[in-house]
This record gives sequence, C-alpha cells and structure tokens, in this order.
Amino acid sequence: MIFPPTTKTFALPRGFACAGQPSKFAQTGSPRAHESAFTMIEIALSIAVVSFALVAILGVLPTGHQVQRDNREDTIINQDGTYLLEAIRNGLKGATDLSNYVDFVSIQRTGGATGTRRYANLTSAEIIGQLSTPKYDTTGKTTITNTVTAVIRAITGSAVDKPPAIPRDRDFVFHYQVTSEVIPATPAPTNGLAKAELQRALALGDNLHELRLTFRWPVLPPKPNDLTVRLGNSRRVFSTLVSGQIEVVTNKANRFFYFQPMVFH
Repeated sequence: MIFPPTTKTFALPRGFACAGQPSKFAQTGSPRAHESAFTMIEIALSIAVVSFALVAILGVLPTGHQVQRDNREDTIINQDGTYLLEAIRNGLKGATDLSNYVDFVSIQRTGGATGTRRYANLTSAEIIGQLSTPKYDTTGKTTITNTVTAVIRAITGSAVDKPPAIPRDRDFVFHYQVTSEVIPATPAPTNGLAKAELQRALALGDNLHELRLTFRWPVLPPKPNDLTVRLGNSRRVFSTLVSGQIEVVTNKANRFFYFQPMVFH
C-alpha cells in the first residue's frame, strides 16, 4: 500500500533540533539565557524609591519620640500633682522618701522683711511644712507675701525617670518646678461687715484654705554662674480646698506649717 504524501508538520520540544541543525540549548547551555535581566536604570529608580521611603520614615521618628516624651511627662505631672496635693492636705509628716526627690525649697518674702531663702537637704516632714506655708502672713504690722517654690524630680513614673544615687547624674532625669499657694477662704472685702459676720468670715479663713499647686516643666540646665531656675513652656495647675486648722512648728528659727484636717475652732 502506498501512502500519499502529507504536508503536516510536528513541533519539536524546546531545546531539540532536527538532524543537522544545532540546538539552542547546546549553544547556550541554559534554557533561560535568552531572557533579559534588570537594567541599571531600573535598579537606580528602585534605589531612589526606597531612599525616599526611608527619608520619610526617619522624618517621622523624631516627632513620634517627642510625642512619647510629652505623654510620659504629662503622666508624671498628673501623678506627682495628686501625690503632693494629698500629702499637703493631710499634713503628711510621715513621708520618708520625699527628701530623695526634692532639690531645694525657696521662699521669697515681699512686703516688710523682703528677701529670698533657699532650703536644701530638708527632711520629708520639713518639705511638707515649707510647701504648706501660707501665702499671706498677717501676724505683723505689715502683710508679707510668701512665694514658695520647689524644684522636684519625678516621684512617680518608671525607673528611668527616678533620680540616681550619684548626684552628678541627676541632671539627666526629668524634673520640674512647683509653686505652692495656701490662701485662706475669707470673703473679700471684709470692710463694712457686721461684727458677727466678720467673726464668721475670720473663722472661715482659719478653717478653710485653697491649696493651689502650679507645675512648670521641664527645668532647663542653668547658665554658668547663674542660680536662676530656667523653665520650659509647659504649665499645669492643681487646686483643692483644705479644711482644718494649720499647726505651726518652730525649729531652729524656721517655721513649718502643717494642716490638721480634723481640728477646727
């Protein structure tokens, strides 16, 4: 039987060739050698895109760090403010560790005997006694205004914010200035009041006071040969009413004041 000729062709697998024709696989030794790779221009563009992304990320990091530091400082101020309010309002004489955080207490007197005194190395009870000093002293012929400030390092917060044992390393931790004002709740003016109303107003002033603590932070490094406390722009005020008499304790020509919440007259 004789078969008729056909024109149908068959495709050979990749890498094979007919007899007498060289194989592409045999020429190159790799079936992927004909595929192209990245060009130098494409690689340069990729590096540029990655560089822009890294610059953007690095630009956000300082902002995130500043926000984290502000939040940490706000938390410390809120906790320390509550602690100091309660300590002063309760006349806390048994605080044993407050002296580890207070650098000094300064009292500036204006009117009459004008001057500023700075007290350092105070005990915890003496610190509370100084912060409880009334703003107005009317015991003499002239009314004296007392401005009580203290530079305090973080009482609460993490261990990183606590003052170290070595004094020279304490400048690297967070610290702030607090101004304490103890103001009697006497209605003003008292001129023209009847005798009974005047006595009632004076009794109210003896048994009820407004305690106001003003926090300012951070405390900046001082200038050379300058003892002035340099402060940042952050500020917060805590205020409360304190009922009870104020006990006055004299020690070494210094007067310390303590609230007695359960004593009235």
